[in-house]
Amino acid sequence: MEKGETDEKKLAAAFKKAVDYFDKPDPNLKLSQKELLKLYGYYKQGVMGDCTIPRPGMLRIRDRAKYDAWKACIGIPKLTAMRKYVEFARELIPALRMQVSL
Repeated sequence: MEKGETDEKKLAAAFKKAVDYFDKPDPNLKLSQKELLKLYGYYKQGVMGDCTIPRPGMLRIRDRAKYDAWKACIGIPKLTAMRKYVEFARELIPALRMQVSL
């Protein structure tokens, strides 16, 4: 196995741990909408790649905000978006610094 493959596997494992953390977050955790949307954008870019769907209608405010967060990540390679997600999650949640390493 080459070093690049090892790094990708390590990143994928760290990304999964960080994503899993948000499935059952600490109830005392208070993140702003801006922080949550930034995480969402990195997540979608890391999993799906560039956003190719049309922007939701004006009355779908939440969906538009999520779309805009994803669209802001356009052009970022998947692996880079995954790394940014992990780094930002570790910055926001001190407990993740111990659980998730890059």
